[in-house]
Order: sequence, then C-alpha cells, then structure tokens
Amino acid sequence: MIFFMAFWTIGAASNSATQLNYHAQDHWEGVCTTGQAQSPIDIPAPSSKQYVTGNFLDLPKNSFMMNNLNNPNTAKYAVENEKIEATVPWSGNRKVTLLQLHLHWGASNAQGSEHLIKGKAYAAEAHLVTSYIADDGSTKYMVFARVFKLGRENHFIKQMMAGEMNSGQNRNIASFSLGQLYPANTAEWLTYQGGLTTPPCSEIVDWVVVTKPLTISNAQLKKLRAMPLGDRNMDALPRNWRNTQNLNGRRSKLFLRSG
Repeated sequence: MIFFMAFWTIGAASNSATQLNYHAQDHWEGVCTTGQAQSPIDIPAPSSKQYVTGNFLDLPKNSFMMNNLNNPNTAKYAVENEKIEATVPWSGNRKVTLLQLHLHWGASNAQGSEHLIKGKAYAAEAHLVTSYIADDGSTKYMVFARVFKLGRENHFIKQMMAGEMNSGQNRNIASFSLGQLYPANTAEWLTYQGGLTTPPCSEIVDWVVVTKPLTISNAQLKKLRAMPLGDRNMDALPRNWRNTQNLNGRRSKLFLRSG
C-alpha cells in the first residue's frame, strides 16, 4: 500500500486526463504556491563538498525494459518492475526503488531544463525518479537529474521519442540503458532538499543533479516540441518545465567521486 500511494503521488498530475498549464503555474494545486522548499531552483554554489570513493549509483543491471505511462505532459516511462531496487553508496548505501524516467524541454534551445546550475539554463532535463522509506516511515523520493546541452543527437532521447510516436504496447522500450544515462563512475553531482515539480509539489524529494551535461540535437528538440503526447491523443507541449523557485535559505552540497 505504501508503494502504491507513493507511485500515485508522483504520477497523479502528469497522468491525469488534462495537460498542465505551464503558462499559469501560479494556479497549480497543492503546496505549489505556498511551500517553502519548492523545486526546481537555480542551484547555488555549494556550501560544502564531500569526496567519495564509491560509485554514484549501483543498478542491479545495465539495461531495463521500460513501459510507457501514457502521459499527457511528457515522454515518461516506468521501469519494468515495481520491485527493482538500486543502491546509493554515498547516501549510506540507501536502497531506492526505481520508478520512472521522464523528460523536460523548452520552447527554445535557450531554456528547457528545470534546474539551473549556477545561473545557467540547459536545453532539456531528464529525471530518474526513485522512492524510499524514510526513518519516520514516510515515503520520500530521490530524483536523479541530468541536463542536456545543444549538440549531437542523444541516443536515450531518441529511444524515448520513438516510443512516443507509437501507440499502445508498441510504445514500450525493450532495452533502455539506465546504466549509461546514470553511470556508476559519474564524477560530480549536487544535492539539495526540495519538492516535486508538478502538482501537488510535495516537499519530499532529495534532488541529485549531475553537473556534466549530455547533448541533445536541435532536430530532437524540435521533435519534442511537436510530439503528440498521451497515446498520441493529446496536444504537443512546446514547453514543460516549471519556473525556478525561491531558495528560502536552502544550500546545495557538492559530491566529488575520487575513485
């Protein structure tokens, strides 16, 4: 039951029958307009840093079957099995359940990422959403973000878009390499405490933002903006990123992998 409620919360808004209005974010429900630890943010220079010798993320395998979630707001895929866990070595070997992967993009190449890194926006951003049970028994999330800059075509985004262009079960991806998108030997990442970037914007997220950008091509960005969503029965969204939110005193922490 805890897992079901967690999965429902993370997907409730984006799996609804209507699309979010990204041009009227002040009217979003939940704590989106009242919360004090909202996301995304312009991640400030870290207040501290920590060198770690272990891996960034230990996945049980490299590639996964990804099932399309018929989403009206983004290209979104669930990991094949709700019981697949990964280990986060630098976070006390925390066990997290792999949930889903989705994308954010913008109406122009200048802004599509939800997070800014030291004031810099990127063309797109991917979120790998995982969940865990906190010490107090509540369900929380650890979301791993990767930003994309304009450049060469990206194989992972190509796979996700190919699925979106199909319908029904044909939208699923037979083999998707999360291990390459989020490699164990990732060298540098930032963390901070925040919330979901779609309603209800619950402030229950440990954000992990990889600082090194991947690339996405101009042609791929154009396709994302024009791609029918849902089961190809929903309008395309030229942009689906949330505006950056106030820090309210929050700081980030830098992790550096030394071996």
